[in-house]
Amino acid sequence: MHLIIATQRPSVDVITWLIKANVPSRIAFTVASLVDSRTILDKMWAEDLLGKWDMLYSPSWSIEPERMQWVLVETEEVESVVHHIKRTIDPAMLEDIYDKSIVEWESSNFDWSIVAWEYDEDPKILDEAIKVCREAWKASTSLLQRRLKLWYARAARVIDILEEMWIVWP
Repeated sequence: MHLIIATQRPSVDVITWLIKANVPSRIAFTVASLVDSRTILDKMWAEDLLGKWDMLYSPSWSIEPERMQWVLVETEEVESVVHHIKRTIDPAMLEDIYDKSIVEWESSNFDWSIVAWEYDEDPKILDEAIKVCREAWKASTSLLQRRLKLWYARAARVIDILEEMWIVWP
């Protein structure tokens, strides 16, 4: 089981001692100050990282954080790979891959209660919204309004949640 907690600005009001005690392994990307670094890792050095590809990993079994670098893949690169695959792959094969992913998704029985609690949203609505978007191969506020009979504000909020979770893209 994994738990990912992300915040735009680390603060002791957000990352409390109780959270730190229950989440012993932590990752910090580049932060603005020594205080922010200590808030996340209880150590300095996250303020000296190089940029988007640089991070410090502090596992629960180690005293010192470990510096790691990861690959940044820009949106244009992803789009060019997807375009190449769409151009070169057999459409029947794409349908087969899509059908298998739908079966895997539906058989996974993902529990939306934690996500729904965090966003104060009904888990059934989130699950239904994902099914509607997958069936239609698109995601929009008006689509959810029509199919799930939601008011605009709630449908827009559901789309925002799905975008934030990277289930759909803007």
